[in-house]
Amino acid sequence: MADTNLFSLLIVSSFVAYFLALRKARSWQFSENKVSLHSLPTYHGYLSAITTALPALIVLFIWMFLEGSVVSAKIVSSYSELAAMNEQSVSLALNEIRQLAVTGFGSQDPSSFYYLAAKQYNELYDQSSELRSVSVIALLVIGFLITYLRIKPDSRTRNSVEQYTTYFLLA
Repeated sequence: MADTNLFSLLIVSSFVAYFLALRKARSWQFSENKVSLHSLPTYHGYLSAITTALPALIVLFIWMFLEGSVVSAKIVSSYSELAAMNEQSVSLALNEIRQLAVTGFGSQDPSSFYYLAAKQYNELYDQSSELRSVSVIALLVIGFLITYLRIKPDSRTRNSVEQYTTYFLLA
């Protein structure tokens, strides 16, 4: 899944989590028993949105930051030709491999080192993209379920939301 689609999914799921938690908290408030909530229903929605989106967003940004260097290190360790080169030559060879992987293989000899490395480069990025998507979606679901299942009339969600807000403002 493309990064923009994944980020859009993260935003939409955060809104959905907000409204589902808000609805559940209001159902407690407006039930036949007229249960009094410790925190306003909007705070339950805010907390659900935060705990749904924040872990997935952190993992997404860390993954995007580290992905290139991990794939490059895997390519270098896979080929003895790259391992034998000095640092500048490795950087130049990796740039050629990336360029070949992005632009297509053209008239490159299928048995050449650069062709094989570019093919592996594309495969590693595809695997990484799939794993990143699954990880982010799993974190979205887990974050939502943990918060949603903890919505109770005596939940002190306002305190949690204020703590997240304080951490965000101080960071």
